Amino acid sequence: MTGPLERDSLRGLLKRLGDDLIALIRSEVRLAGGEVRENLAQAAGAFTVLAIGLMLVSVGMFCLLGAMVVFLAKFTGLLAAALIVAAIATILGGIAIAVGITRLKSTELVPQRLAANLRQDADALKGD
Repeated sequence: MTGPLERDSLRGLLKRLGDDLIALIRSEVRLAGGEVRENLAQAAGAFTVLAIGLMLVSVGMFCLLGAMVVFLAKFTGLLAAALIVAAIATILGGIAIAVGITRLKSTELVPQRLAANLRQDADALKGD
């Protein structure tokens, strides 16, 4: 039989276990939040630089495309030159968009440290 002292200590152990689990979950949530904020800040900085670069490249590309139309117009006529340049630009733009989407899909935004810690915690609770 268990005495009152043993029941109290068992009750105390269970309470401490519950408190420790709550503290562990809270710390994991804080870690996840910090990691996600860090990843989003890096992504935001990268997107800002990307947007500036895209604007500058767009201005340059419009100038080059206009020059190509003027050059080709000497040989094919203005309408044909504009259509040729537009078709080539559209095809190249579509390829660039497809490559960009593929690379963006491979970007890892999952908090890796949180996932590793949760796996460790689960293994520890299982007793592995």
